[in-house]
Amino acid sequence: FIYSMNRYVVNELKYIDMTKKGINYKNLEIYQNRIVIRQLSQDNLICASYDEDSVTSQSFYNLKINNSSIPEFNNIYVLGLLNSRLLSYFFIKSFGSYKKLFPRILIEKLRKLPLKVPNTTDEKKLAQRLTDNINIILNNIQLNKNSINNL
Repeated sequence: FIYSMNRYVVNELKYIDMTKKGINYKNLEIYQNRIVIRQLSQDNLICASYDEDSVTSQSFYNLKINNSSIPEFNNIYVLGLLNSRLLSYFFIKSFGSYKKLFPRILIEKLRKLPLKVPNTTDEKKLAQRLTDNINIILNNIQLNKNSINNL
């Protein structure tokens, strides 16, 4: 399961024995190909990564775009938006009671974020460009964390 993560990067995985009797584990399909969002922010930034199949604890939210009629509105595009400094700034300013010591990202606040669904040709081109850039980041995850944090 995911133990630790930063923006775009899962730092540490831990083993969990899912064969123990008496524990009701969720259906593993919900953990496939989705965005993982850490509940505690990282330097006042929303912290999200893409993961294909790791289980998560209650410290993380799982977000998945299902059946979008617009191909450009997908998990990778939304990951780029969530990790943007602009959306993090909007999040902090819009939800004024945001704690300073241990700022927790609440799911009901995430639902209120203005995620732009690309509709026009220009918007779809921009969305595709963003998706391409995020895929480069994900494919080169060995970049040092300073490079990622400067995005």
